[in-house]
Amino acid sequence: MRLQNSAGNEKKTPNSPIKSVKKRAALLLIVAVLVLASVATLSSAVGRSSILVVPDDYSTIIEAIDAATDGDTILVRKGIYDVPQNQTLTITKTLSLIGEDADYTLLKLHPLYHEVFILGQSCGWTWADSAKISADAVVISGFTIVSDGGAFLANGNGTKLMGNIVMANVNLNGSSQIFAYNLLTPATYPNGTLNMYSRGMVECSGTYNQVAANTLENGVIAAMGRYGTVFANFGTGSICAGGTSDSNVIYNNTLTDGDGIWGASTHLTIACNTVINSSSDGVAIRWGYYNSVYCNVITDCLGVGLLEIDNAGANTFYANQVANNSWGAKIAAWSSNTYHTTLYNNNFVGNSQQVNTDKTETFSSAGLNFTRQINHGGYFDNGTVGNYWSTYNGTDNNSDSIGDTPYVIDDNRSDHYPLMNPFDITLVKVQLPAWANATLPTPIQMPAFQPQPTPSPSIPSTPLSSSESTATATDSPIPSSSIPELQPWIIPALLTTVLACFVFVNLRKNANWNQANR
Repeated sequence: MRLQNSAGNEKKTPNSPIKSVKKRAALLLIVAVLVLASVATLSSAVGRSSILVVPDDYSTIIEAIDAATDGDTILVRKGIYDVPQNQTLTITKTLSLIGEDADYTLLKLHPLYHEVFILGQSCGWTWADSAKISADAVVISGFTIVSDGGAFLANGNGTKLMGNIVMANVNLNGSSQIFAYNLLTPATYPNGTLNMYSRGMVECSGTYNQVAANTLENGVIAAMGRYGTVFANFGTGSICAGGTSDSNVIYNNTLTDGDGIWGASTHLTIACNTVINSSSDGVAIRWGYYNSVYCNVITDCLGVGLLEIDNAGANTFYANQVANNSWGAKIAAWSSNTYHTTLYNNNFVGNSQQVNTDKTETFSSAGLNFTRQINHGGYFDNGTVGNYWSTYNGTDNNSDSIGDTPYVIDDNRSDHYPLMNPFDITLVKVQLPAWANATLPTPIQMPAFQPQPTPSPSIPSTPLSSSESTATATDSPIPSSSIPELQPWIIPALLTTVLACFVFVNLRKNANWNQANR
């Protein structure tokens, strides 16, 4: 039915208010769905880890770190990368910093060297930290790391430094950190002399840290915290536990032509290590109590095979193979006190002197030589079984595999139950503390590096040497021009904006039409 006005013209029936409301509700629903979809896509994009490439995206490592967010990975192409002079490399985000190839990707640190004052008085000069990691779960892999001095300090928990060439001093000061598959070696100056401020040393000052499967070239591993596990490392250098350390494990390491293993600690376990041709002692307890040294092979050392000295005691040395050293054992103190340390089931074979019995010893300090008295001690049997001595000439008439007469060491000490045959140290069951982590960590999976658009002129043509690592810095890597990556949230956002505008315009038209026809 058509209505006519007084002029006889037809008048259109307006849309039903209910239909208009439904149309608007439907359009608003569409807009809401699109907006929610866009927000979800944006949230997903924000939560997704990004990959930043140096020097493609950012010309320096510091610029990439500043631009990154938690969870990002920074890939660093081969080249020489200098941190600015007098600056500490700081990482406060959970990042993975991955070099393309440790032999060709050099990170050079140049911390501040400054004078220290206390109450207005100068106390000398020292280095600031070369690097400081304060975030958790930071990963650094694939670099040659060298520093003028100072400590590469990892304070965050769960830090992983793996697959690097380390010519710096690293301090693992957090918890549950991993230092594995690295090469530890001192840096050298251009004239070839060693840089003692950059020794190739890792110091574990935190708790539950793991130092595993590293190669040492005159490197140093120091367990200075608690509940640390040092295992499966090999090469030349030394491994120690000292400072305020307590309850650490040094297990299944092999040192050749180095400085051996020593501890100044309590509740330390030194087990199943091999020390060959040490220029010093084999395994030494220089201070501490309730330490266990067992199942080690110690041969051809210039010093003592098994040593306990100074304020130490209540330690146990058992089931060790001690052969062809200058001295097999030395259990002594510089004070008048001796403590109840026990040695049994050890094999002392072919040592120039099986047990050191010298009354005095000469030592050097500040360029001067001094002589001091030695007080020897220790029990060379546990009350039922003693040690095997290749120089023992006694008999075993009752065939119990124990000599009928004691093995005399000096006026005050004897092995009352000397073994007639070498003890098989492989029969000893190794029982590490429950907290010890002696499982090799999973290596870092290196991501694929895409071909570089413009090769950097600073890429070394041969692997970096320690002399090159401390020489004058070459040109920094030159960034290549690149098109910024299109972020995944941009297209949904644009579509949403266009559709929202379309809906708005249609709603406006519909409102105007209704207004005109009322």
